Parts: sequence; C-alpha cells; structure tokens
Amino acid sequence: MKKRFFAVFSLLLVSLLTAPAALAAELSAKEIVDKALDHNFFGFKQAEVDLTMNLVAKNGTARKRRLNIRSYEDEAGLSHTLARFLEPADVAGTTFLVHENKEGNDSQFLYLPAFGKVKRITAGQKNQRFMGTDFTYGDMQTDSLKGANLKRLSDQKLSGQNVYVIEAVPQSGKEAQYSKTVAFIHPQTFIPMMLEFYGNDGAKVKELKVFNVKKVDGQWVIMKAKVSDLIKGSHTDLEILTIDTSVKMAQEDFSQAAMTR
Repeated sequence: MKKRFFAVFSLLLVSLLTAPAALAAELSAKEIVDKALDHNFFGFKQAEVDLTMNLVAKNGTARKRRLNIRSYEDEAGLSHTLARFLEPADVAGTTFLVHENKEGNDSQFLYLPAFGKVKRITAGQKNQRFMGTDFTYGDMQTDSLKGANLKRLSDQKLSGQNVYVIEAVPQSGKEAQYSKTVAFIHPQTFIPMMLEFYGNDGAKVKELKVFNVKKVDGQWVIMKAKVSDLIKGSHTDLEILTIDTSVKMAQEDFSQAAMTR
C-alpha cells in the first residue's frame, strides 16, 4: 500500500471491479499490506505516464497542470520516481525526485528552473504542500507504513462491494504527519480504493478516493483519483492520460543531474 498510496494517480466506484461476496478472513493486516506493496508507484517494475492534475480551490477556482512521471524499481526492489511538470509555462521544467530508502525516510529533491539548482526537501518541509496541490511532501513518500502498527478492522462495503479495512497508526515516539491512516483495499487488486487521514485531534483531515482503474499489461492501474483537504475545502483531481511500460530506464535516469536535463 505504501507504494500505491498515490499511484496516486496512481489513489469511488469500486463497482468497476468484481469483488467476491466474502473476503479472506484468515489474512492478517500485514499480509494484506504486503500484497499491496508488491509493485512500485504504478504497479510495474518500470513505467512512464503522462497525467493531468486539476487543482480546485474552495471557491471553485481551478488550475490545470500536466506532468510526466517515470517510475523505476532497482535490483534491490527500491522505487525511484521522477515527476516533471510540462504545463502550464510558469511551472514547466519543475522536477521532483524521490528515492525510496530501505531504512525509511525517503530522499526527496526539487528542481526549480528559475533558481537553476536542485534542493533537498528537509524533514521540516514534509508538511508543506507539494506545488500547490492537496498533497504534502510527506504524502509523496513511500515509507508511510514502515514501522506503523497495523490493525485489520471489520470488513466493510464500499459502493456496494466488500473491501478490507486496514488501520495504520505510527509507532509511539515516531514523528508522523497523521495520527492514523485507514485504507479500504480491494480484495482482488489490493489497490487502496479509499484512504482516510486523521489529525492529532482524531478528526479526518484528508481523503483520497479512486474513481477509475484499468488493467494494463496484466496489472490494475489507478486512472482517476481525487484527494480532498477537508480542512481547507480544496481538492486535487488526477487522471492518467497515457501509460507506457515498454520504456527502458536505468538508475542514472533518476539522478539529480537528470532533473536538470
């Protein structure tokens, strides 16, 4: 689930899929999460996608952005993701790079063409919004569940179909953006069809819903999703336009030097 968090585009009309009438009662929370972690950002060893983001403010004002995102899984099974903004002109060339680290605390870098240099995203910036969207830099990490206390809650129905429900609570003493996350996971695809994020006061502060999935080269991929900031009243809509799993990539394509090309 951590690697599909925002595949995001990766993140609800579950009736688009066919779920069994009864779920596997014997699966533990960890087993369900492990199945959801099997693949990288888009569910493939490597993939390149073009997608749009529609940023909608509380007053209805909308801004549209188009991005190219490349995702690659290395020999150690660690994910590397590079996202480059293509449109509009004021953000074109801005590039975001994430390296998954085995021990957690993913490395994140941002390149702003106007400044001509790459900067590292620090721990103190993880709660800041990513490029004006409803995602924070912390949301864009893949290590959200590393070390979390997982609990399988009672199965529920989502849009009339059964789903697994997993609660993830950060370990005591570990700095975290949310007090808990609740994931509603499809029992066949193991894609989180909805994610709920809770603040320290126990109130739900953010929600991710998946509206469309598609089978591409044998893998289910999230094609449309929406993340809503329930405090600010804004939301960000995401839609994958194209996806290419045949593109050849290498480790050097996910370097800081590659961000500036």
